[in-house]
Amino acid sequence: MVLFYLTNSFLDISSGVLWWITKNIASLLYNGVSYAISYKEDTTINENNIEINNKDDYLSKDDLAELLELKNDIKDIKMILVQNNKIK
Repeated sequence: MVLFYLTNSFLDISSGVLWWITKNIASLLYNGVSYAISYKEDTTINENNIEINNKDDYLSKDDLAELLELKNDIKDIKMILVQNNKIK
C-alpha cells in the first residue's frame, strides 16, 4: 500500500514539474518569436518640417548642446517676463 502512495506522489510531483517547465519554455518561445516579429522598420514622420526617425533613439553631443542652449534661452525669457511683471 505504501508503494502505491509513494508512486502516486512521485508521479504527481514529477508531472507538476514537467508541466511547469513545459509551460515556461512555451511562454519563452512565444514571447521571443512575438518580439522578433513585431520589430518595426525605420519610419520617418514629417510634421511641420520635423523629421522623426525611429532608429534615432539617442542624443548626440550636438543635440545635448542645443538642449542646454534652449534651456538657457527659456531661463532668460522667464527672467525678462518676471522683470516686466515687477515693473508694471
